[in-house]
Amino acid sequence: MLKTTRVPSRPRFWLAEDSEAVRRVAEKVLTRLGARVIAVADGQQAVDRFATDPGQFRPALLDIMMPGLSGFEVAPRACRSLSPDIPVLFASGYAAESLGAKTELTANDTILRKTLRSRFSAGGSA
Repeated sequence: MLKTTRVPSRPRFWLAEDSEAVRRVAEKVLTRLGARVIAVADGQQAVDRFATDPGQFRPALLDIMMPGLSGFEVAPRACRSLSPDIPVLFASGYAAESLGAKTELTANDTILRKTLRSRFSAGGSA
C-alpha cells in the first residue's frame, strides 16, 4: 500500500533561529513567498513546539548553531522521531568545514549557507 503524506496548499515552515534579526527576515521572506511560518528562538523551543503537532510542519528550517540544542540536535529529537520524512533545511553562517559531521543527513536534508552581508562590505559600493 502506498503511504501518502498530506502537504498543505501553503507550506508551513517550522523555523528555529536564535538571531532575532535573521529570524524576522526569514519569516518575512517566507511569508511573502506564501508560506505560513511558526518561528522559535532556540532548539529547546523548537523541540517543544514541534511535538505539539508534528504533522503540520513541512519543511523545517533549523539554524545549526544555537545555544542549548543545535539544529543538528533538534533534528533527531523532534523531526526524525516524530516525522521521519520531513525535509530539513539546516542553515549556518559558518563554513561547512567547521561544522564537521555532527549529524546524519537524509536525502530530504539540505545545508544552506547564510550569506547576509551589507552592501558596503567586501568592497561593495552603494
